Amino acid sequence: ATAVTQVVAPQNTHTAGTLLRPVPDETERSENFGYVPVKIVKLLKGEKLVECENLIDSEKKFSCQLKLLEYAHDLDAQELDRDFPNMIRMNCLNQASILANLRKRFKDGHMYTAVDDVLVFVNPFRKLKIYSEMKRQEYLQSSSLCDKSPHIYKTVEQACREMFRHGKSQCFLISGESGAGKTEIVKLILEYVVERDRSTETREVDQLIIDEQLLQSTPLLEAFGNAKTCRNLNSSRFGKWLQVSFKHGLKNLEVLGGKINSYLLEIPRVCHQAQDETNFHIFYQLLQAVSSGILDTDLQNSIALDG
Repeated sequence: ATAVTQVVAPQNTHTAGTLLRPVPDETERSENFGYVPVKIVKLLKGEKLVECENLIDSEKKFSCQLKLLEYAHDLDAQELDRDFPNMIRMNCLNQASILANLRKRFKDGHMYTAVDDVLVFVNPFRKLKIYSEMKRQEYLQSSSLCDKSPHIYKTVEQACREMFRHGKSQCFLISGESGAGKTEIVKLILEYVVERDRSTETREVDQLIIDEQLLQSTPLLEAFGNAKTCRNLNSSRFGKWLQVSFKHGLKNLEVLGGKINSYLLEIPRVCHQAQDETNFHIFYQLLQAVSSGILDTDLQNSIALDG
């Protein structure tokens, strides 16, 4: 979200809220610019200004133009120090309070936050130790997921249990800007589904092969649809609808297979790339395979890479 500092239109001199002031310049952005909770101290007569006090740092006072109050959001001052894993429990749910809670949880090391059935992930751009086998088992073996902290594993487990109980299809809609972590989230979903499937005692060898093929499809799709951009070294330049089919077993779900119903590719990238960006990974991988001598000769000739 755009980093701006945000305030609520005063009902009286003790109103708590957040005050919006413009971000000065891209190079000056820091954590000091964002939705900041403030209290309206007083109106400065004749100057069309309002004096505000920062509720986090009471020594910091500043004034802003009165007209900026039209961008105000209500804020419950008592919730400032609370951590809401599920923001549906917040009294005031708006852009300012959502970003304030996400920031607090991120600083405390919590990357996942829920809004009822919606899961929000803040990408820390570093490796996390929250995707272990032990973590998977924590959600898989839990008798009740209600008290479990938000996590992609929890969301997938909830979907699987709903599908097993009611026999209805479940859907994951993954969205976000470039670099938000969409590709990695898809991998985590597939890995969880496969590992959950492998935990079934009645799995046969052929079914385990299907599980492995499902996982191996991800890097193949990335090769044909991902490219380097100015913001991301492995940016997905495609959208897909991946469907995984299950068999309703006696005690659990069993993976039968998967297919791609739609694959929308950013075709213009094949012919033209912006400055400092590249074509799809597959072209460079094929050329590397030729120069390394590891590409099959017949395949090399069939795709006109015979020199």
